[in-house]
Amino acid sequence: MMNKNDMLLSKIVKYCNEVEGTVQRFGMDRNLYESDYVFSNACNMCILQIGEIVANITDDFKQAYR
Repeated sequence: MMNKNDMLLSKIVKYCNEVEGTVQRFGMDRNLYESDYVFSNACNMCILQIGEIVANITDDFKQAYR
């Protein structure tokens, strides 16, 4: 069974992989990112989720892996 930090880190990796998949689908075109709300929202929501998850990682874990 995964502990809390392992579960949270697994979710972070999942969202990173989703950003990578989105960029592979749309390409590395900044203009397209800025003009296509589907592209930008997909990436931005994953980044937002990562930020929310990081807030829940335990302080002990953060100190151990600074």
